[in-house]
Amino acid sequence: MDRRSPTHTTRPASGKEGNPFFIPARFIAFAALTLTLQTARGVEPAPEEFAGMKWGSSSEELRQAMAEKGAKVDKGWTRSDDLVYTGGTVAGFGIDFWDLHIANDRLWHGAMTFTEHNNDSEATYKAVRKMLTEKYGIPQAEATKPVSTTWKLVNNATHTEVTINLHFRDDKPRRVKVEYINETLRKSVASGQSTSEKASGL
Repeated sequence: MDRRSPTHTTRPASGKEGNPFFIPARFIAFAALTLTLQTARGVEPAPEEFAGMKWGSSSEELRQAMAEKGAKVDKGWTRSDDLVYTGGTVAGFGIDFWDLHIANDRLWHGAMTFTEHNNDSEATYKAVRKMLTEKYGIPQAEATKPVSTTWKLVNNATHTEVTINLHFRDDKPRRVKVEYINETLRKSVASGQSTSEKASGL
């Protein structure tokens, strides 16, 4: 017979019994391992360049860089604020078109459309997505209609924000396009502020 009085209280047992907040050690270890792996995969911050061309590069510097890539200016589409090129290669990928947007003679937005082989745009998309994921980590957004993948990156050392969009062009044959947007410079252009201040450290 239990001789304890009705007012007697029993101390909760340690561990999972009697402790609603108990978390098994194996789950803590698994969570720590997952976080470590995710951190190790995409360790690079927002890029300070687009395809080897530094943000804030002048139009003349861009022309020289594009010539080294084997690309040729498309005079029919090029404007003072949008330099259009054809041809060239990047990381082993052939490029059909380049769009280099500048403001105050500073590069702030770059895009390139990949050359397709055997109309296999799906393979190109997957290859580019894999390369970007390995470099910058898990993307922040993905869509299926239309298909697109987005990374939003920050470089705390230079206070630079960059968005990378990977998607299919709305034309036939369907081709893959990737664009890099320096959000820091874009905001300064939109507000009319000096890009030299906003691009400090580039």
